[in-house]
Amino acid sequence: MAVMELLAGGPEQGLLASEVVKRLRLSHATAHAVLGGLVETGWAVRDPLNRRYALGPTFLSLARSVDGGEPPAGFLRTVLSELAADCGYPASAVVIADGSLVTREIVYPPEHETPVHAHADQQVPFVPPFGPGFVAWSSAAEQAAWAARSPSGNGVVTPRIRAVLAAIRERGYTVERLSDPSARLIRALGEFEEEQLSDAVRPLLRDLLAELTSIDYLPVELTRDGSYPVGVLAAPVFDGQGRVAMELVVHPFERLTGAAIEGIGMRIVRAAEGVTQVLGGFRPV
Repeated sequence: MAVMELLAGGPEQGLLASEVVKRLRLSHATAHAVLGGLVETGWAVRDPLNRRYALGPTFLSLARSVDGGEPPAGFLRTVLSELAADCGYPASAVVIADGSLVTREIVYPPEHETPVHAHADQQVPFVPPFGPGFVAWSSAAEQAAWAARSPSGNGVVTPRIRAVLAAIRERGYTVERLSDPSARLIRALGEFEEEQLSDAVRPLLRDLLAELTSIDYLPVELTRDGSYPVGVLAAPVFDGQGRVAMELVVHPFERLTGAAIEGIGMRIVRAAEGVTQVLGGFRPV
């Protein structure tokens, strides 16, 4: 109980085993045995990158201390650290705030040298092709509202978008086919006001945006042995009302086989289900 109280009152990033030893005056053997037991039962989690301990999903689910909010930072960072270590790519958590997709935190795996476009507190407009996982389980009206914000200007839920949203619901995760340069280009083009463009340039810009916003791979477009350029994969975390509270995201930004895409996607889904449990949430039928 003393260890749990210490973790609950400790810093957001968690505590090292040595700090638990010092504060509670335990032997190293006792502290490691207690912490190991807590991790095994889900009452605590251990960040594989910084080796710090924080409150685990079992305790947080019982406490329900995060009703309608976000999971504690220490727990979320541990989840992202495990994702990054297991998948070998940076992992982040993204939420919607003021009409934008906001990166809450991003964690890099050990010895990862290639930077990605995402960084903590980065904001991306919540417009197609960005954020389909946030609306895949939403009503038709909400999906239409998202599609209406498309920089391509068509403003409709196209057959392609409808098929993508259905695929996300079925497999449980998104597979973004955009490269990093394409993503930056879309954001830049989206800044143009149509009134600033000539009649000749305006349709060309719309066509270019439409070409760049071919969102996500459909299952029929992937084979296990094929190789595909992938930007990010993401799975939703649901709140107590069955709505998407955030997405857990992995950032490969390189070519992956269909088998690797499925493996990473399902790993993110498992992580997202754990965070959903902590939030007292559920995936809608």
